[in-house]
Amino acid sequence: MPTSTTVSCPIDAYIADLDAALRGPRRARADLLAEARDGLTDAAEAYAAAGYPPEEARRRAVADFGAVERVAPAYRRELAAAQAPRTALWVLVMHTLVYVEGNLSWRIVDFWHGRGPGPGYLAFAEFVDVAGHVITAALLAVLLGYRLLSRHVPVGWLVRGIGGFAIGVLVMMLVSGLVLTLATPLASASVLAMVVSVAGISAPAALTGVAIGRGAYRCLRLAT
Repeated sequence: MPTSTTVSCPIDAYIADLDAALRGPRRARADLLAEARDGLTDAAEAYAAAGYPPEEARRRAVADFGAVERVAPAYRRELAAAQAPRTALWVLVMHTLVYVEGNLSWRIVDFWHGRGPGPGYLAFAEFVDVAGHVITAALLAVLLGYRLLSRHVPVGWLVRGIGGFAIGVLVMMLVSGLVLTLATPLASASVLAMVVSVAGISAPAALTGVAIGRGAYRCLRLAT
């Protein structure tokens, strides 16, 4: 992306500097930059129609728009607000996939060699299931009521809260999945069985970690 030192057109230079000052979802950022460019172009055309030379018209339009340092914070708030529901949706999707994968593996693989799990294991598994349902309900509530929440909760707090919640969900899923897998007789029968059991959860765990962790990081960074 060119910067103001390499672009001669004042509008192009301004948009390049504004783009360099922003972080956030690519499509949302592109839409904001396109709107800014359209506004600058319209203002420059109005100055040109009033009799100003084209280059002077563009410079006046940029000056009226405001310095990048003054304009960028408002754009950053919009990008942060756009990132939060995306992250919540990603967490919901990945959480659901992990839940389905866990239930399928439980039905397919005989972790207990035909024996039933003990009461401690069942209690922990029940806690994980209940926590999973609470997480799903919370994410659905955030997605369905995000516009209402954004009207009453400061954007920074809301985005930071969703980022922190995403990290909490990720930690819970990884820890509970590891505990539930390693606590089975199949995993503890031998070193090989343990390695196979851990490897079985590594791929979905890695995919989940990258997807949720990336969204959480973006939320926390944009909320700063």
